[in-house]
Amino acid sequence: MDWVHGLVVSGGELCAEVETANGQVSLMGLTELGRRGVPSAQSTIRERLDVHFHDFSPCTAYEYITHFGLQARTEGTDRHQVFEVFSGGLRYLVPALAMMRALFRPALRLLPLMFSPSALERNCRLEYVDDELRVVVDAPWTRFAKTQRHSNCEGPLRWMLLHPSARKMADSVHQYAMGGLIAVDLPAGHAEVVFAGVQGASAVLVTEVRLLSVVPSDVPDLPVADWAPRIDYVNRIWAEGRNLGETVSADVPWHPDGTYELTDNEWAVVGPILESERACKRRCQHCQRKMLDGILGKLGTGKSWRDSSYTVGDWRNAATTYRNWCRRGTFTQALEALRSIRSANRFSR
Repeated sequence: MDWVHGLVVSGGELCAEVETANGQVSLMGLTELGRRGVPSAQSTIRERLDVHFHDFSPCTAYEYITHFGLQARTEGTDRHQVFEVFSGGLRYLVPALAMMRALFRPALRLLPLMFSPSALERNCRLEYVDDELRVVVDAPWTRFAKTQRHSNCEGPLRWMLLHPSARKMADSVHQYAMGGLIAVDLPAGHAEVVFAGVQGASAVLVTEVRLLSVVPSDVPDLPVADWAPRIDYVNRIWAEGRNLGETVSADVPWHPDGTYELTDNEWAVVGPILESERACKRRCQHCQRKMLDGILGKLGTGKSWRDSSYTVGDWRNAATTYRNWCRRGTFTQALEALRSIRSANRFSR
């Protein structure tokens, strides 16, 4: 659990100043803002809302960060903007970073770029195609994003380039960053949004925001041919007919004491299977053995990702790691190997 207090320049580069739950403060790169910087406590409240961006009002971050046992790093100054919004009789406190992750999707690739100047112009451009002015999105990172069928990154980028208030929103991230702030000017429009968070003393403290769609209140200020009155952040064709809340479970063998954690001998067999097909050779953020322990426990008990416990990372890290292993086909191989080992051990007793 951590909190980004603001931005600083270190070694000629812009970095985020982050405080962990034990009170330690350190610097991290902007690429980590897609994962860290907002508390990731297991959510007890999850609400789908229809909201207007103009209903979001900046407020002090004090109530939010003190609930999670964090402290303000600067006297009298909030360098990480928090919004207050009322809906359905409830008051929600929403960190700017949580909103930015939702707006600049996919956050792990697009969000770090938004802190630099002219970010939109370096990710998309206007071009005449068949005598019609169109928006062309051709940033290198979008090639991977297009393979994620449930996500839509091109629609939001077109919206930000064409609509004045959305363009101002995108530019505001860099402008605030130059003052050391994590903040954003929200656009004009209406949104379908999912807030997930925990109940505080007088408000729901939002730890995750998911945008489903945006309906702008303004219109494009350029005569383009491919603008849409609604921007879908989720591929609705992909989602149609799918039970997105379906529980993921599997037949995972357990130890006689009812636990699922791997022994050293089991990891010696299973570990190389999972690591041999890794598409990226960079060092993993979390211990893969401990991550697998948490995943096995989640699958074996049938609990949701959020309700399961993990010794490293959080439910997002576990779910993403599981999906990556399944996509590569290594998780099935590893699970079969584990079943064989534990079955042989039972028969040998």
